[in-house]
Amino acid sequence: MKTIHSLTKYRGTSCLNCEHPLDVSDKYCPNCGQLNSTKKLSFTDFSREFFGNFFAYDSRFRRTLSAMMFHPGKISKDYIQGKRERYTNPSDCLKTFLFLHNFVDYFFGIVSFFLALWVFSCQSRLTNPF
Repeated sequence: MKTIHSLTKYRGTSCLNCEHPLDVSDKYCPNCGQLNSTKKLSFTDFSREFFGNFFAYDSRFRRTLSAMMFHPGKISKDYIQGKRERYTNPSDCLKTFLFLHNFVDYFFGIVSFFLALWVFSCQSRLTNPF
């Protein structure tokens, strides 16, 4: 269980977003709704947030992916009709696909590079055994 001190350790006395005065016990700003935290983000926090959002899509990510693959245009029609909560946010979906594309491209780029080196070394050994 977290202590009161650990819960209020990074809380400020004014909102960083709208500069509304806050009490240390306020978890969120009553004016704009931003989290009352003065903690600086580290790389660990950034990666935890990124991968947390990456894997916490509930069923919306699967629903978006299946609609994109099997019913092209359905997401656009539903979005125009106002049915937006059913699918993943388009910017989050784009970030996810870009991340997956870059990861796969990087991984298979490295694999194909070393495979080409291996094939080249095998060919050079066959043509010139010494």
